[in-house]
Amino acid sequence: MVCRCLITAWVLPFMMAPPAFSSEEEFLDWRSVSIQCRETQEAGRVSCDAIVGEKGYEKFVIQAFGKTYSLGEGDRAKLAEFPLSSLRTTHEAGYARLGGYTVRLWLERTYYDKAKALVTETVYVSVNKEGVSVNGPSKKNL
Repeated sequence: MVCRCLITAWVLPFMMAPPAFSSEEEFLDWRSVSIQCRETQEAGRVSCDAIVGEKGYEKFVIQAFGKTYSLGEGDRAKLAEFPLSSLRTTHEAGYARLGGYTVRLWLERTYYDKAKALVTETVYVSVNKEGVSVNGPSKKNL
């Protein structure tokens, strides 16, 4: 009898609890960004200006090594599915034979593939004294 009372005392509050309601929260897409990074001795002023329109990136301009690089339509197309809000910047000394000191701008996206596996893709824009290139995307299953 005591056991039955204890079970009832434990279960009854859960049965009387009102249903919980909630709404799904979604991210707001970024449409433009202007980033000014810390100046470095090797790269000088580093900045990035980007604009995303309905059909993808309309503008992606990087300033580094005293030069301004504007990505062409083909390179901007490689960035198309990557959200602007994922943009992050890095730099490294690099190897001389690979262009030396390099600034990179990374974009990332995570999604479920057709097999319902979680996948993260990254693409990055590399800038060194020799110029600019877009690398990727590369996939990583989680």
